[in-house]
Amino acid sequence: SMIETISQKIERFYSLIRNYQEGAPETRYKSWEWCHKAFLDNKENTEEGNIEFLSLHLAFYLASWGMYRGSSYLLQRDYKAHKAAVREIIKPEYSSLWDYIPTANNIESTNDLLFNTENGLYWKIKNSYKGFDDETEEDESSDTLTTKILMGTFGCVPAFDRFLKSGIKCYQDNHDGRNTRIGNYKLTQSIEKAGGTAATESFKALARFAVEHRTELTVDTNFLYSPMKCVDMYFWEIGYEMDIAALLKNEKTKDHVKQKLYKKAVKLNYCNEDITYEEAIAQIRRLNYNE
Repeated sequence: SMIETISQKIERFYSLIRNYQEGAPETRYKSWEWCHKAFLDNKENTEEGNIEFLSLHLAFYLASWGMYRGSSYLLQRDYKAHKAAVREIIKPEYSSLWDYIPTANNIESTNDLLFNTENGLYWKIKNSYKGFDDETEEDESSDTLTTKILMGTFGCVPAFDRFLKSGIKCYQDNHDGRNTRIGNYKLTQSIEKAGGTAATESFKALARFAVEHRTELTVDTNFLYSPMKCVDMYFWEIGYEMDIAALLKNEKTKDHVKQKLYKKAVKLNYCNEDITYEEAIAQIRRLNYNE
């Protein structure tokens, strides 16, 4: 099997940033760096002006990472919607979460800090957005938004968007199906357990993954990418590649869209040039699947 290593996957993700000039649409991947740095540099400052400044940074990062699209309730709000979350995030009791480095001894305590019933920071951030939208019945702050906020600020939790979840699914398929365990922890495609406040095992499983693969979870850049950010990039990249394969395979995908996706896959070295879509799909699958 030609399945790629963790290092190769992270390098592929980082090439999305490196391969594009400033101003090209893909440079949005750089938004995480700007937001994370703003928080790292200003996390001790509780003045109102700083809360505003960090809220603006958070809003732009979330917008460029897809959280202000058409149906999103954030679209109806200005950047001040983030101020309550920011005030919570910069409290000193969360200092261990900044660029969190998982170790065998700190996974449980960190999980508690984030997910412990009502007191966990995860739930505090999620609840700070409640009541924003009378129009929709659904929970306003999804697990995707809350984890993207934790990723953009602390860099301590992977962002559970559809690519990451699909990357986790692929990893599960490669490791005996849905009951995948990493260490003693069960990895699932959800950061929250059904029933709301009970912490999931997923954070602990991913933190354990970071402990077991420490040496590979790095990026060759002058900006620090924390272990959990690297975990995020690894699983996201798998999901992103598999999504391209799925769209190429789907007969409902229009021809001009397939052509564009194929060109992108070639440019990113997921597959060779001058081959059929079927061959391209097979090559992308081989990078990600034990088949």
